[in-house]
Amino acid sequence: MNTFRIPHQMERLAQGAMAASLDATYLSEYQTVINYITKAGGYAIIDAHNFGRYGGSIVTSASDMHTYWQNVATEFATNDNVIFDCMNEFHDEPSTELVVSLNQACINGVRAAGATSQYIFVEGTVSCPHFSLSSF
Repeated sequence: MNTFRIPHQMERLAQGAMAASLDATYLSEYQTVINYITKAGGYAIIDAHNFGRYGGSIVTSASDMHTYWQNVATEFATNDNVIFDCMNEFHDEPSTELVVSLNQACINGVRAAGATSQYIFVEGTVSCPHFSLSSF
């Protein structure tokens, strides 16, 4: 394997508000993991694992999403082995248009940070159904 998904909760990186400056302690620890993978030649997917939420509420501000991702991408803009994943599994969103708007804000924020060559993953509003082996 050479590609690793490294999830994080947005509240841990940007404490108190989505558009807040990144927490130096958490960022440093996260960078250690990302740099370990990428310096070994692997790819690290920076994955906001929030399901379309921040602090338990649905993210509705494209401006906050842009700022969040610009702040994060600024820290990794020169690392060609980083992949950005805007949001893990949006669900129960008020509209598809909101998800499109948030994904575009993420893309714009990453690119505004100078991360112009890395892949950016965007996700829709449908996730895999959950089932158990007993259902087969």
